[in-house]
Amino acid sequence: MIPNPVPQTTVDKIPTILELFGAIAAQAIEIYKLPGLVADIRTATETKNKPSLEAYLAIVSSLLSQQSSYAIAALLAQTELDPSYQSQIP
Repeated sequence: MIPNPVPQTTVDKIPTILELFGAIAAQAIEIYKLPGLVADIRTATETKNKPSLEAYLAIVSSLLSQQSSYAIAALLAQTELDPSYQSQIP
């Protein structure tokens, strides 16, 4: 094993469903009224599928306040160090 010569990069940090609904607490009840949408959002967060998550959030964008929209945008803009990075390689 040798030190990995490639530096660790950052990747998108996918928010959890609790983080998302915390950001839109005031409008969450309206989103829960849309059949199947919460399940789709939950699946997108659990599978870390950012394009799907963004698409589902675009569907509900008209229900969100400006403050909630900003909070969602901030969550989706977050990054983290690549958790699959290996500091030692063969």
